[in-house]
Amino acid sequence: MPRRAPKPVVTPPPIEVAPPDDGRALLVLLEHGRGPRIAIDWPGGAADRRLAGMLARCHGMQVAVLDREGRLWRESDPAGRHWRVNRDRYSGFLRVGAGDLAETARIRRRHRVTGEPARLFPRAVDAGLLAALGRLVGPRYAEAKDIRLRYQMRNGAVVLDGVRVDGAVFAGRIALPRDGRCHA
Repeated sequence: MPRRAPKPVVTPPPIEVAPPDDGRALLVLLEHGRGPRIAIDWPGGAADRRLAGMLARCHGMQVAVLDREGRLWRESDPAGRHWRVNRDRYSGFLRVGAGDLAETARIRRRHRVTGEPARLFPRAVDAGLLAALGRLVGPRYAEAKDIRLRYQMRNGAVVLDGVRVDGAVFAGRIALPRDGRCHA
């Protein structure tokens, strides 16, 4: 009996990030403690440095240290003065404990503070990401308690894949669009 050829594995194309307006309501819910807990894993190793550089240059990521009082400290701020975040510009979807970069160590030394690494993005970036995530997950997004994704670098672009909603795997990936001024 002849063997059947295995079915080819088809990788779905990435979901492009939606216009930010589509995700602004999801972002506001998240900022007010409602909606799912969202964690985004990093690839690990040397890829972390490349990813961090790309996210800063092309997606507006700011790296800070979050102290016990909830204050944020950046390397670019005057020594001893914490960052007063413009919430009209930056999202409240704070990624805490997402790795420890050399920049985080410099921030701790500069300001003589302790705390966890934190990353913030412009509101438009996070609103677009949440809109795309909502489209990928569909109706399950509204009831989800825990969503996990993973950052990857693919062909010089940042892609989020490995989507799990309350443990269930969702096929697909989200491609973050680059800022028009970005040079990878």
